[in-house]
Amino acid sequence: MKIYATSDLHLCDENVCRRRGYVSCDEMHEKIIESWNGVVKEHDMVFVLGDICHSTRADSDGGLSRTRDVIRKLNGYKVLVMGNHDFNDCGKPSERRDWPWGEIGFYRIVLNTHPYICPAVIEFFPGIGEVHMSHESPKRLKDRGFQVPRNLFSIYGHYHTCQNMDPDDDNNNMEEEGGVCVSWDTQKRPVEMKELKESWDKNLRRKESKSGK
Repeated sequence: MKIYATSDLHLCDENVCRRRGYVSCDEMHEKIIESWNGVVKEHDMVFVLGDICHSTRADSDGGLSRTRDVIRKLNGYKVLVMGNHDFNDCGKPSERRDWPWGEIGFYRIVLNTHPYICPAVIEFFPGIGEVHMSHESPKRLKDRGFQVPRNLFSIYGHYHTCQNMDPDDDNNNMEEEGGVCVSWDTQKRPVEMKELKESWDKNLRRKESKSGK
């Protein structure tokens, strides 16, 4: 079994659909399914770091059933770590927080315990070690008063623009944000945790080499 991570599918979101260059949400959904199942197998596990849907667009027009139809077509055991659009609409509680996520297709859900702060979870994986996972980056969490250990391997989502995750680039976003971005708009697919950790370690080695350590 392999472990993967992704985030920000934004199903049923016409604005995101158009920004990604699709004619319709159905077309976007089909591409997500194709890209996902091209790498994830039936018995793999995928951590989805939030924003399955977006705003009230998913609560109307059969959003729950449309979301269920897509999620059930995605391979693997899926774990949802909630993002802001999964429980909050512009500061107001969203009915999606109480959606039957297990019925939709997630076998485990990490809920938020704060009305405005995205949840975080630390998991240990053999051969990888501890991984801090949250919808928001360590930098954004720090701005909200939550400190993540500086060199703890962290992955996050939230960003709808492509983040620079090239470990060989001195101007990548890893240092600024404190982790590796797994958002769909950045990676275009679920990424294996081993690959994400290798990028993080390579980035750390580059920084240490430049500092002369």
